[in-house]
Amino acid sequence: TAAGAVADGAAREIVERLSRERPTGPWQQALVRLATVWSADEELLDAETELFDTLAGLSPVVPTELGLTLTEPFRGVIELAHRWRRPAAHRGTWARALAHRKKLLADEPSADRRSRLTEGIIALADDDAVRETMFPISVTRDVIHTATPDDADAIGTLMRQWARQGGLDTRWTDRLVERWLVDDPASFQLIRDGGDRIIGLTNTQQVTERTVNCVEPLLQQHTDRLLDRPRGTGGWLLGAAYCPDRGAHAHLLRGLLRQVIMGGLLLTVSTPNPDYQRLLRGLRFQRHGTTTDDVYRCGRKPEIFSQDFGSAALPDWTERLARASGVRRGPRPTGQEVARAL
Repeated sequence: TAAGAVADGAAREIVERLSRERPTGPWQQALVRLATVWSADEELLDAETELFDTLAGLSPVVPTELGLTLTEPFRGVIELAHRWRRPAAHRGTWARALAHRKKLLADEPSADRRSRLTEGIIALADDDAVRETMFPISVTRDVIHTATPDDADAIGTLMRQWARQGGLDTRWTDRLVERWLVDDPASFQLIRDGGDRIIGLTNTQQVTERTVNCVEPLLQQHTDRLLDRPRGTGGWLLGAAYCPDRGAHAHLLRGLLRQVIMGGLLLTVSTPNPDYQRLLRGLRFQRHGTTTDDVYRCGRKPEIFSQDFGSAALPDWTERLARASGVRRGPRPTGQEVARAL
C-alpha cells in the first residue's frame, strides 16, 4: 500500500481525535500547514491570534524557538498525507515557509536563533536522504550530554557496534577510540534514553596542530588543507556518529549542526558509509574526494566532505539547499513504516 494513502487514513483519525479537544473549525487546515512546515510562528501560518492560540492548546502541539510544532509521529504522518493528497499545495506551502525563514535568517543577529532558523530550512529540503535521516517520523525524548571518563566502557561498546554494522575493522576502530578517549573524552556527545541508558554518540575533533595525531588517520592527504586555514578556523572533524534509534540519531545530528552553526565553524566529515555520503550530498556539503587508503579496512575508502557555517558562508549554503528543492533521492517511507511509527 502507498505510504501516502496509509498516512492519509491515519491523519484523518488523528484530526478526528483532536476534535474531541476542540470543535471542528479552521484549526484543522492550520494544523496541516503547521505539520507541513515543521514549525511555524503566527506570521508563517497566516493565522489570526485566536487561531494560533487554538493550535497551541492542542495536546500534541508544543512551543519551540520558531513558534509551534506538532510532535512526531503526528507531524510526519499529517505532512505525508498532505503531500500525497495535495502535492501542488504542499509545494506552495514549502516555498512560502522557505522564503519566510530565509528573510528572517538574513536579519537575525542571534547565533542561537540563526541555528534554529537554519534547522528549519533544512527541514524543508526536498531530499529524501535529508528528510529520512534528519527528520524521521519517529518519537524522541532523549537527552544529549557531553561524555566524561566514566562513560568510556559504554562508548567502547557503542563504537564496536558502529564498526560491526559498517563492516569496519574493529581492532583498528578500538585503537582509534582509545586515542580519542585518552586525548579528550569530552569530544564525545552521548544521547540517553528515558531509562538513562546511553544509546548513541557522536565524536568531533577540533582540527588543530595539537590534535593532528587524532585527525590525520581519518583525513590523510586532506589534513594539511585544514591545518593551513587561518589560525583558529580549522573547525571540527566529525569522526563518528552512531545510534540505532532513528529519532535519537536525528536528534544527535541536528544538535551537532546547531552547534557548528552557532560557532560559525567549518565542519569536515570523513565517512566510508554510503548512507552518510548520500546525506552529505543531500545537505550540499562540498566533496573533496577520498583518502589515499582504505582506512577502516572495509573495502571502501572514506570520502571527505566539508561545509563552512560561518556567517558569511551561511546564506550561500542555505540558497544551495533551497535550489535543491524538488530533487528526490532514496526511498520514501513505506506504509509499514508509517504504521509502525504510530
